[in-house]
Amino acid sequence: MYSLLVVFVLFAGFAALLIIPGLKGTAGDQAFMLSIRQLYPPWLLGLVAAAGCLAALVPVSAQLLAAASIFAKNVAGDMLNIATDDRSRTRLTRILVLVLALVAYALWFALKVYLVDLLLYAYNGIVQFLPGTLLAFGWRRTTAWGVGSGIVTGIGVLIAANWLGPLLYGMNPGIVALALNFAVTIAVSALTAPPPADVVERFVAASND
Repeated sequence: MYSLLVVFVLFAGFAALLIIPGLKGTAGDQAFMLSIRQLYPPWLLGLVAAAGCLAALVPVSAQLLAAASIFAKNVAGDMLNIATDDRSRTRLTRILVLVLALVAYALWFALKVYLVDLLLYAYNGIVQFLPGTLLAFGWRRTTAWGVGSGIVTGIGVLIAANWLGPLLYGMNPGIVALALNFAVTIAVSALTAPPPADVVERFVAASND
């Protein structure tokens, strides 16, 4: 359902090209607002801008909170033994929300990427979890080292593509990263010790339920 709503975003972009021909560069990010300014009175433009800011705060706040809490629990807590109780994890999560927001703003300010590019980066990164998910359910030989190595490889290819430019004749770097992710996950899983049989059986039983 969410993907279907993206169609309306595309319609708005195509309409903006008809209303304001020749949009280039950063003006493309402002296409919708420029169209509203040209067709409607200023007070309506203000309402649309305010609504857009509020709409952006909801998913962004959820993403910041999720990223901060995952880092506080899995990295700082389980791996580094820094935040081992609920109170310390809550405090660290609050700090990390601010830190991640500042880092995100600094990266946007330094890279000056377009909104469409940000969307593609996000989906290209999220899809790197696909090989580990599929193989975990379909191949009992899959190991944590294999999945982790595949994700690191995929993200590394995406970072390299961002700095080096288009890969393989303009192909989306997410496709290249996904293919290498699959290959590395399978290879490393085959070379590392398999997970304990009882763990695999419990995982399969839980997934069947």
